[in-house]
Amino acid sequence: MFNKRLKGLLAMVLASLIAMAAIPLSVSATGSGVSAASNEFEFSTNDNGVTSTTDPQQEETFTAWNVAWCGNVTSDSSGDSSGGSGGSGGGSSSRPTTPSYDPDKPIIDGKEKSWDDVARNIKKLSEGETKTIYLGDDMTVPADVIKAIKDSKAVITFRINSAFNWTVDGSKLTDGDIHDYDFSIEVITATGTEILRGDVGVGFKIGDISDGATLNINFKKEHAQKFANLYKNVDGELVFVDNVKIDENGAAIGLKVSESGEYVVMLGEMSDRPGDIDNDGIMNAKDALAALKHSVGMEKGKNPVVGDMNGDGDINAKDALFILKKSVGMI
Repeated sequence: MFNKRLKGLLAMVLASLIAMAAIPLSVSATGSGVSAASNEFEFSTNDNGVTSTTDPQQEETFTAWNVAWCGNVTSDSSGDSSGGSGGSGGGSSSRPTTPSYDPDKPIIDGKEKSWDDVARNIKKLSEGETKTIYLGDDMTVPADVIKAIKDSKAVITFRINSAFNWTVDGSKLTDGDIHDYDFSIEVITATGTEILRGDVGVGFKIGDISDGATLNINFKKEHAQKFANLYKNVDGELVFVDNVKIDENGAAIGLKVSESGEYVVMLGEMSDRPGDIDNDGIMNAKDALAALKHSVGMEKGKNPVVGDMNGDGDINAKDALFILKKSVGMI
């Protein structure tokens, strides 16, 4: 009788919700860690995600300059979206001829420009307008350029190489975000991931960026529709940060990562977002209802592993209430 009354009460609350927000929680995976490998080359090999060769002469080129070859992408260099060019199903591709120069300056609209010119170009953009800038050897974007993005409220993608790029949405920047951004990404060897679900996609290390920037990573097409679950190494433990579903081209677009540190992306069919019991990549009121149904035996949740929010070893009405409150910003 208690469960029926509780179910009815929660259902009434759910029905009255207008907005359903997805707010990730930080949960740690005890005993796990990510260690940087002693690797003089830019990328480390990984059959499940971003791949590379240790022979610099076998690096793939993207348009008119050198970038590290990643087996997840094809040799087609026509892509110019925030997620990058589509990935291939395997590690082989026909590589274009290496160009004779490697520009130090960024490239925008097919031309090398000074950062002052880039800032002036961005200031002319309208709100929400998109533009891609290809970074050369210097991965540091000056504060003046970031300010131009904020003032114009444009959406700018900074292309690092065929595997990684950053998207900065000017509408999400604040005055505190106006500083030089170092978009460098160091690929590392991920270890201690055995207790996590899925396969290692890629491990990497970054410096401080901004909450207004999101990371996009191109994986092989074979990983389309899987989840890219992002973890950060915090004092030797892997802590969940964010996840997105990989699109049909193998691109994981919009990972929210801004703090300096070491990270690893796990690829799998299941979402590791705490509370995401219905496995849609979002924690919201639907998950609260799924938790309640699971707790009373009405319907087993698709992803019960992430449903125990209070850590008592069981999924019950307390977890359902916690998910509900968290999803609407009450806690």
